[in-house]
Amino acid sequence: MQANLPRSVFKQEPEFDDVFRLVGILVGLALQKHFLANFRFPLALYKKLLQVQPTLDDLKELFPVVGSSLQKLLDYKYDDVEDVFCLDFTVMMEMNDGTPVLHELIPKGKETPVQKHNRKQFVDAYVDYVFNTSVQKHFTAFATGFRSSFPLNVVNVFQPVELRAIVHGNTEYEWKMLEEKATYNKYKPNDQTIKNFWTVFNQLPEEEKKNFLGKYSFCIINGWFGISLSGIHNCLAYVYPMTSQEPISQLRQLSAVPGFAPPKLILWHALNT
Repeated sequence: MQANLPRSVFKQEPEFDDVFRLVGILVGLALQKHFLANFRFPLALYKKLLQVQPTLDDLKELFPVVGSSLQKLLDYKYDDVEDVFCLDFTVMMEMNDGTPVLHELIPKGKETPVQKHNRKQFVDAYVDYVFNTSVQKHFTAFATGFRSSFPLNVVNVFQPVELRAIVHGNTEYEWKMLEEKATYNKYKPNDQTIKNFWTVFNQLPEEEKKNFLGKYSFCIINGWFGISLSGIHNCLAYVYPMTSQEPISQLRQLSAVPGFAPPKLILWHALNT
């Protein structure tokens, strides 16, 4: 019995090679120009760019159910692996026209059952197929584009986690620090309106806090919200009364607060303006 993976992974669409190359160029340019990019690539991609072999943990990140199943295969304590899991060294892939194609992970893979003594070999071959064999052409196009816009010798100084963090930005938010560094126009930190503002903000769910900060702070870059690696202390929170005549060019970076507004009104205003 062959192993089945998420069907979309294995669709072969050669006409998209130029698209992958262009995406690689965009990621490289974003890195070069210090822009945060809304490319939610898995860590495995950055490992491959740095010539680090992806592992089962990377498969778990990309396909949690599949990764968990392979981990259960490795953790199984008994000798009847072949009878319980009913696997051989094959994987089913799907062409872009929907035609299923059986791929052998090793020579004569269809005739080789997965047993206790070779299950690690099966998992390694499976992971290699997902991250290397099945995507070789598309990844080569992506990597070619990336390296054409960002110096390879600079990329190689990073670890995969570091490279991903530079492209994506820091996803850890120190909200208390943002409050402490906030500045106010015609308000004081201990004014009741400001206290109400931060009371409401601190009660917001995490995603709504990000949404608010993305709309009203200097942390928004090309429509994608993220924090630079230097942290949230480099973001500016500037609060002013709604009656202030602020330059129109700054309105995306400023948060107007209704004077003496109750908390519920501040909450509505912050999320809907």
